[in-house]
Amino acid sequence: MKNRREFLKTTCPTVAFAFFGVSLIQACSSSEDPMPTVPTNNGQTNTDTAGVTQNGNTITIDLNASNFSGLASVGSWMNLTSAGVLLLRVSTDTIRAFMEICAPGARRLRPIEVIEHFDGVVQGELDLRLESSAASEFAANAVNDEGFQLPKIKWEYSARRVMTLGWADGAPMGDNDAIDAAGHKRALLGDRVLQLFLSHALRDGYFHADMHQGNLKVAPNGDIIAYDFGIMGHIDEYTRRVYAEILYGFICKDYKRVAQVHFEAGYVPADKDVDEFARALRAVGEPIFGMDASQMSMGRLFSYLFEVTERFGMETRTELILLQRTMVVVEGVARSLNPQINIWEVASPIVTDYITKSIGPKAVLSDLGKTARVLARFGPRLPVLVEGLLAGASVPSQHLQL
Repeated sequence: MKNRREFLKTTCPTVAFAFFGVSLIQACSSSEDPMPTVPTNNGQTNTDTAGVTQNGNTITIDLNASNFSGLASVGSWMNLTSAGVLLLRVSTDTIRAFMEICAPGARRLRPIEVIEHFDGVVQGELDLRLESSAASEFAANAVNDEGFQLPKIKWEYSARRVMTLGWADGAPMGDNDAIDAAGHKRALLGDRVLQLFLSHALRDGYFHADMHQGNLKVAPNGDIIAYDFGIMGHIDEYTRRVYAEILYGFICKDYKRVAQVHFEAGYVPADKDVDEFARALRAVGEPIFGMDASQMSMGRLFSYLFEVTERFGMETRTELILLQRTMVVVEGVARSLNPQINIWEVASPIVTDYITKSIGPKAVLSDLGKTARVLARFGPRLPVLVEGLLAGASVPSQHLQL
C-alpha cells in the first residue's frame, strides 16, 4: 500500500506536466536553468498576501514568511493565488515559479488549474473507501451491459487503506497471444471496449477513467473485466450532450454544426469566426474519415489539433481532461487489439442512439418534466419568493440630481 501511495504521489505531477509539454513549462519558468525532475505531489493553495509584494510586473516573494512553511520539503508546491503564481520546490535549494500570465500558451492551457485538478484526482484515489464506493456505483450503472464484468466488492473486508474485490480470472488485455490462445476474437473485443467506454460516458456520465490494458482482462467466456476504480470520470448531462453532438457532427461530416456546438458551449471565444473554425475542423476530419487505425498518424493529428486550439484561443477545460485522456487511452487499447479498427464506424451506433434519446423531442419532454419536478419541490416557497420580487420592484428608485 505504501508503494502504491508513493507511486500515485510521484506520477500525478508527471502526468500534469506532460499534459503541457516541458518546453511550455520552461517558457513560463522564472529561471533559464534546465527543468529538474518533476516534483512529487504535496501541495496547497495559499490566498494569504503576507510576504508578497508587487511593483508593476515584478513580484517579490519572501520565502521566510511563515505562510510559506509548506514549501520546506522537496516536491511540495503552493498555488499563490494572490500573485497568480505556482511555486514548486524541485530540490533542496531550488524553488521554481510558474505564471499563467507569462506567455499566451500558458494562460490558455491554465496550468495551475490542471495541476490542482490532478491533485484532487489523486487525493481521492488514496482513500480506498471512496474507490470502493466508485466501484459500487459503476457496477450499478453497468449491471445490464452485455459482455462486461466487474469484480464484486467485499465491503466487510474493505476500509480506508484496504479494498477487497472478488477474484477476476482471465487473460490480460495486453497479452494478444493469450487472448488468441483462448479463442477470443480480438476485433470484437476492440469494438466492445470502445463502445463500453462511450456508453458509460454518454449514458451514465460516469466512466472508468483509467482503462489501460493493465486494468482490463478478458474472461474465459469472452467478457471484458475492468478493475482498479481509483480514477473515475464524471460529466454532467449538458456536457454529455455537447460531447455527443460534437462526435455525431464528425460522424455525419457536419463540420458547421460541430463548430456551432463549440461556440454555443463556450469552448471557443465568441469573437472568433464560426465559419473559419468549421473549415479548420474539416481539415481535421476529412483526412482521417473512413480510415482504419493503421492508416492514421495520431501524432500528426494531435499536432494539428493543438495548432487549431491555439489559433482559436481555446482554453483547457478541466472538466473534460479525464474524458479526453481516457478517450485516447481506450482508443489505444482498441488499436492494440485490432490495428484495422475504424473508430468512426464503431462509435456511430452508440453516439447515434444517445443523440436520438437525449436531443430529440423525447429529450425536450424529459427536460420539461425535470423542470416541473424542481418547481414542485420549491412550490411551498414560491409565493414568498414572488412576493419578495414584487415588493422589491415596487420600491421607487431615487435619483440624486446635482
